[in-house]
Amino acid sequence: MSEINIQMQRVRMKFPQTPIDDLESHLRTNLENDLPITAGEKVYLAVGSRGIAQLPIMVRTTVDYIKAAGGHPTIIPAMGSHGGGSSEGQRNLLEGHGISEESMGCPVNADIESECIATLKSGMPLYMAKTVHQADKLVIINRIKPHTDFKGRYASGLMKMLAIGLGKHSGAVQFHNTPFEDFPQKLEEAYGLFVDLLPKFYGVGIIENAIKQVHSCEVIDGSDFSKKEIDMLIEADSRMARLPITKADILLIEELGKEFSGSGMDPNITGRSASLWDFAEPDYLRIAVLALSEKTKGNATGIGCADLITKKLSEQFDKQYTWTNAITASNYRCAALPIYMDTEHEVMEKLVDTVYKPNPDDVTIVQIPNTSLLEEIAITTNLIDQLGKIPFELIGEPYTMSFSDDGLIEQRLRK
Repeated sequence: MSEINIQMQRVRMKFPQTPIDDLESHLRTNLENDLPITAGEKVYLAVGSRGIAQLPIMVRTTVDYIKAAGGHPTIIPAMGSHGGGSSEGQRNLLEGHGISEESMGCPVNADIESECIATLKSGMPLYMAKTVHQADKLVIINRIKPHTDFKGRYASGLMKMLAIGLGKHSGAVQFHNTPFEDFPQKLEEAYGLFVDLLPKFYGVGIIENAIKQVHSCEVIDGSDFSKKEIDMLIEADSRMARLPITKADILLIEELGKEFSGSGMDPNITGRSASLWDFAEPDYLRIAVLALSEKTKGNATGIGCADLITKKLSEQFDKQYTWTNAITASNYRCAALPIYMDTEHEVMEKLVDTVYKPNPDDVTIVQIPNTSLLEEIAITTNLIDQLGKIPFELIGEPYTMSFSDDGLIEQRLRK
């Protein structure tokens, strides 16, 4: 195994810590004030496939509140075509996030059937899960955050989960046949129809801070989604984690997964989007991904934005899950498998050799566990002087990146 002399330094970013101290109590108070339940009502909770901080606590608290008020809660997956677009796949994704009948104390109905309930002005049919019409009330539980493929007044949040998540496979296909720049307008139009056509609905709107803590969590009347989401999106954007180094030769990502971003790896962090959305920065010449996360269940959506991957990742790649997601999104590039190397050592060797730096000591590298958890990162020592945009502290002494006999990087940020 040839030697690669890469001098690295671990860095801890000091992002503001603004958690809700007692999330369960906080949410229960909000539910008592803003979610009226009549005894005997069937209340369906829409839950998605994203890795939202403390999601099981928030779902279980909502379930317990509904039961205590005499209602009958049922959880339904709201994740479009994720999980291969199958009932079993979506149920498995929920279980991977700690959401199951046993853990939540209520039924999970993973029926994937949907029906057209209206037509937008453009002629696009609007689909909705058939199960929704069995409910007396609907509660949408989701995080509000900037989207990875489009910008606008509305992005990822409650309105998008209504239109695409609960539209199941058919609804997701219809929306993703729309140019991304038209998404905000179409989400708003669809939402206006949902207010009149669906059972009374509410939302649990969540904003996370930079270190994946729940910064805010509030119950929102369905008639207020369009107004509330505008302000919450601005707040969510201001709370997002961002890397302090926005230009380097190599961005090394340990794991890709749908729980970290709908795009597997967030373009707001990588600077690359499979939808060809233009990001002026960050700007990384090469991007490598070492593995898929366990929770992504083989869904490698977004891998097409990488330059190099490992053989291990190529073997983790689930064709059904990934291709279903890509075809539904009308975005084939996001599922294109890059060149892969047998080991992580070979990945690093090829990266260093192809960044147009004759002297390897000049190569600049940013290493992150994934694009969601950025509190602790590693950088080449030649980048230390560029830190400073965000408060930070150096962890330990500089070290040489080393490899096991199997060619694995020994200094992983996330074990």
